[in-house]
Amino acid sequence: MPDYSSWFRIHNRLNVPLIQKSEAVYSGYWERWPPQRIEGHSTSGWFQIKDKFGSFGSDGEVQYDANIDGQTYTIQFKAKCPSGDPNEAKIWNLSPGDNPPVVTVSSISPHGHPTEADFVVISLHYN
Repeated sequence: MPDYSSWFRIHNRLNVPLIQKSEAVYSGYWERWPPQRIEGHSTSGWFQIKDKFGSFGSDGEVQYDANIDGQTYTIQFKAKCPSGDPNEAKIWNLSPGDNPPVVTVSSISPHGHPTEADFVVISLHYN
């Protein structure tokens, strides 16, 4: 049976740590849990949502907070490896305010299985 896991890795290019705020799994389960903290100028190890036996694949997200100059920014990372649709990796800055961190997906495996999503968090104003 194919592996419909979703793998995440986060490159934190900020001067401050990312602190986990929440995590959620919509399909599957955490085989490798996301870290509670990702230090500034470091990269997390790979973490994984494993699919359960069946045709649903894996789907989930993790949110991290970054405190920059006294303002907290929440960043959401989401990955999905469905059995039939294209793979997905999305990232959002959920916080209002001036000059939030810039967040990008640096690479994703768009087809095939499993999904591997490499995310980068940078700031044009605070690095």
